[in-house]
Amino acid sequence: MARNARAKQLREYGLSVLEGARSEQVLRMARQVNAASYTSAREYAGRSLFELLQNGYDAHPRDHRGGRVHVLLDETEGEWGTLYVANGGMPFTWRDVERVCELAQSSKEVGEGIGNKGVGFRSIL
Repeated sequence: MARNARAKQLREYGLSVLEGARSEQVLRMARQVNAASYTSAREYAGRSLFELLQNGYDAHPRDHRGGRVHVLLDETEGEWGTLYVANGGMPFTWRDVERVCELAQSSKEVGEGIGNKGVGFRSIL
């Protein structure tokens, strides 16, 4: 039941973002942001696995040394295979989802982890 509630919350959030993006001014700004994001993402080309591993590392508490990141490439799933990356660190909170969906935002403070501002995360999308 909690899973359905979270899915509903995510859907409602997405719909509210889309609703707010309908004005011409917002669309014009979105095109500019998209161009800047595309340029940044190109700079991260070929770094997808590294970025996912870095995110997994950042999810673990700084004072623990027993963190784990699991990587699995299932070559039989999908047209080109499917890459799964999981970690034993802190899961994404709803605040994390909101922040990573915004440009140059993160719930992490500068210096808190390797990554910052979700640029590498967005580059793998």
